Amino acid sequence: MIPQHTVSTFAIRFHAFGAYAFAGIGTLESIVLPENLNTIGSSAFSGTGIQMLKLPKSVTTLGNGAWMNCAALREVQWDAALTKIPASTFEHCTALTQIELPDGIVEIGARAFSGNESLTNVTLPRTVRRIESAAFEGCRALTDILLWPDVEEIAADAFANCENLTIRGWKGSAAEKAATSQGVNFAAADQEISYTLNAAQDGYLVSGCDENTVLLVLPAVHNGLPVVGTAENAFANCKYLQEVRVEAESVYLQVCDGILMDAAGKTLLLYPARRAGADLVIDENVTAIADYAFAYCQNLRSITIGTQVATMRLTR
Repeated sequence: MIPQHTVSTFAIRFHAFGAYAFAGIGTLESIVLPENLNTIGSSAFSGTGIQMLKLPKSVTTLGNGAWMNCAALREVQWDAALTKIPASTFEHCTALTQIELPDGIVEIGARAFSGNESLTNVTLPRTVRRIESAAFEGCRALTDILLWPDVEEIAADAFANCENLTIRGWKGSAAEKAATSQGVNFAAADQEISYTLNAAQDGYLVSGCDENTVLLVLPAVHNGLPVVGTAENAFANCKYLQEVRVEAESVYLQVCDGILMDAAGKTLLLYPARRAGADLVIDENVTAIADYAFAYCQNLRSITIGTQVATMRLTR
């Protein structure tokens, strides 16, 4: 038995932990999980003082409530190749403010994030198909969540007592139906683009998109003329944009690693505000960064800008 008063940091070198293995050790603040860990049993770390969690790719089995009632947990890095967030995994982790789940997650279990009163930002992948009962119940600080049209089932109480929440999704989708049935605000994420004719270039400039747009697909041609670029401040209101694409036929615009660029790769036009990823190193070919290029980005923590960048605004 590990004396509770002596435990603060613990390096783990096992392949599996049973149910309730470390439950209730309130002074356990840090755990290093090895890259060969396979199994974590139900409530294995519930009620501990863990502040940061990095779940390795090797984990293939996770029991219910593994970190339930971890009131000090502030940061989660989820690398595990699991398809489901089990029931009550992070229930009542009241210090957790944001979480980004990777591709491959198909199901959010019952009460997985229930009672997380400080949770303000949740990024769900496009692979999610089901959200079970009370999954986000009582997340009162959560103001918006994007549900892709691939989501098929949403429990009737999945977002109960989320008074400040707006669900963003596609018209006619399960997301809209859930918002309506649960009395939650709904904002359509369907694409709406406006254009301005640029007579000098004999083509159109993208002049803006609806602020609720999540997926932006820029065409090569509009009304018979090429789309030749973006107008000043075109993306100033795109607060919820997660992905941008450009039709392959375009000779004026391109997308490099999810970032909108000019055809030459010299000007960074737009980094989607809700794009996944915390750290960015700007390509060495970039010499200019457009106005509002990084406006409203919630997930970025660091940006490395080289000396080759000569201007931080779009010049014409």
